[in-house]
Amino acid sequence: MDCLGLFLKISCRLPCLIASKGDDVLIFVEGDEQPIEHGVQIAERGGERGVTAHVHRCRHVNVAVTFNNTTPPLTLRANRLRTTREALAAALDGDDVTTVPTGHAPDGLVVTSGRPLARGGVSAGGLFVVQDEASQLIAELAASEPGARVLDLCASPGGKSVSLSVGRRLLVACDVRTNRVRLLQRTLRRCRIEHARIVHVPATGELPFQAGAFDVVLIDAPCS
Repeated sequence: MDCLGLFLKISCRLPCLIASKGDDVLIFVEGDEQPIEHGVQIAERGGERGVTAHVHRCRHVNVAVTFNNTTPPLTLRANRLRTTREALAAALDGDDVTTVPTGHAPDGLVVTSGRPLARGGVSAGGLFVVQDEASQLIAELAASEPGARVLDLCASPGGKSVSLSVGRRLLVACDVRTNRVRLLQRTLRRCRIEHARIVHVPATGELPFQAGAFDVVLIDAPCS
């Protein structure tokens, strides 16, 4: 198992802070003052909590540890049905929110200061969605010809659906859980995506669509 995969596995199981010491991984478990080093100690002390894990030495561990412990920036995507990235940046600047363009996604802005989600601000108008740059690029990769019929499975919270709706004849956005479907509805309503159809699909079995009904199908399946 590589270091990053190991860190994510451990982080999902118990609260901890991951650091490094040379080529060794140190994991500070909540309630412990001393770091846990190496796989044997983790297995012995973690076993008391019903958790076992193994740590391997690896090269460039500091890079992976730093990445894992760094809080990602707040990234926004302009709703192209209503604005452009440049116009959104100017509107946010009027709310004392400063941004810089994302490095790869064409509609993204990284927030460097301010509170873009404050009540009564630009966020109320549906001009953007909160979406990290990697997710923004997924919608770009799934881009299709204008007028295409698009099916977005696993669509909630709706950021990619907002992007996929631009220039499409039909967008069907789906999810399997009731609360996720409600969140999807709120996002599309706030962003004024009027030509989308929302479908609550079953978690198992066949989908309620005919073969060949769509030109593009996007499945960005959640890790959970």
